[in-house]
Amino acid sequence: MTDVYVGEMWDMGMGPAVPITYVRVAIGEVLKGSPISRTDGFVEVGLGTVSNEVLDDLRARLPQHDNVWFLMSDEALSPRSPANETEIAPYAYVPSNDLQGVLRSIDGRVRVIKPAWIETFLGEDHFPLLLQGTNFAELVEEVRETSKT
Repeated sequence: MTDVYVGEMWDMGMGPAVPITYVRVAIGEVLKGSPISRTDGFVEVGLGTVSNEVLDDLRARLPQHDNVWFLMSDEALSPRSPANETEIAPYAYVPSNDLQGVLRSIDGRVRVIKPAWIETFLGEDHFPLLLQGTNFAELVEEVRETSKT
């Protein structure tokens, strides 16, 4: 992740436009599909709305570890309303969901986002919790092989 920023303002039709935060992600390898990008070698992933304080905190501590991201094109999911058609719209991606869309490599091991929350509210066998602590390189290879089919 190289930057976090407000990428667009959405008109929800209920008052002032809402800022939508994005993270710019450097592409190390594409395991399936062809990225659509405004800048070669990067994709932009929508994070939703965050306060200025959270945005500043995210920007100050962008993680530098490797990740496997499971992304979907925002435009492919559902066309935007004319009020929300912006420059970034054709290039925006979203993770499959907050907890399963990113698998992190910390010291070569898979680290799941919010593992305690997943276990408490979804159960100890809920995906991707069973991947926690496994070998990240092996996971990448498994995803690579699976994506060939």
